[in-house]
Formats: sequence, C-alpha cells, structure tokens
Amino acid sequence: MTEIMPPTYVKPLQKVSLRKGGSKAAKDKMHGRNYDPVDAMVDLYERLVDEDRIMCAVRDGSLVKLTEAGPKQRYSSMAHAALLAQIQRVHADLLRYGYARVPENQAITPDRSPFIIELEGDEVRVINED
Repeated sequence: MTEIMPPTYVKPLQKVSLRKGGSKAAKDKMHGRNYDPVDAMVDLYERLVDEDRIMCAVRDGSLVKLTEAGPKQRYSSMAHAALLAQIQRVHADLLRYGYARVPENQAITPDRSPFIIELEGDEVRVINED
C-alpha cells in the first residue's frame, strides 16, 4: 500500500514596502493642490451639523421640506441616526489631530525591592537589584 502525500504549497514571498506613511512626495502633492485634510474634515463636520439641524427642525415640525411633486418630505429616523453616527465618526477623527492618544490601561509597575539571599558564611546573593 502506497501512502499518498498532499502536494506541498509554498507561499510566495511578499514584497515589503520601505515607504513610510506621510511621505514627502504625498505631502508635496497635497500642498500643490491646496488640499488640507484637516480643513476638509472640518468643512465636512460643519455640513453634517447643518444637516442635523435641518433634520431636527423637520422632526419637530418647524420646517416643512417640499419635494418637486409637491407633498412634504417625511422625517426619517433611520437617516437621522445614520447622520448622527457619521457626525460622531468625523468628530472622533478630528479629535485625533487635536489630542494625542492615551492608552486606556497603563501598566503600573510597582517598586520592586531586591531579593537578598544570605548563604552560609559571608556570601550574599542579590536578585532584582537595579
């Protein structure tokens, strides 16, 4: 009886990019097009907040939006929830630029005292001595 072995598969080598994010070429391209990602995020945030104000007014009945056919456009709670989620996402992205991330769980290292072993005679061994 001969034993059948499955074919061996060798994974091809992956190319490793040595470029780091935010290269000088990318920065120059954005600067050449007068594009600032933070300004674009702030503009997007302001437009989303304006749309939220409009949706709140439609929900409360203080604003009636009409369609081209004539009847009023109804308030959609699902669309409003999606808008609020998008505002939260843009808000979180903008906070990253203003504040450095702080780890939630910081490791607390207690002060370790050295462990002293006194052997026979005058021999002393010290462990964890900094």
